Amino acid sequence: MKHYGGHFDISKKEQQIKDLESKTNLPDFWNDRKKAEEILNSLNNLKEIVNSLNSIIKKNNNNLEL
Repeated sequence: MKHYGGHFDISKKEQQIKDLESKTNLPDFWNDRKKAEEILNSLNNLKEIVNSLNSIIKKNNNNLEL
């Protein structure tokens, strides 16, 4: 897969997702509800971005095959 930098660095965003997911599994995650909600919002936003970028790349690759 081609690597894109900055906002398009999918591997970096995937690592951020893994890091945030590991935080959500900590026993004291919900002790600070506001921080927990911020983490979940960030996690959801990152997942949406990665899914969108992967979809664009897949469509681009399909178009190149035609």
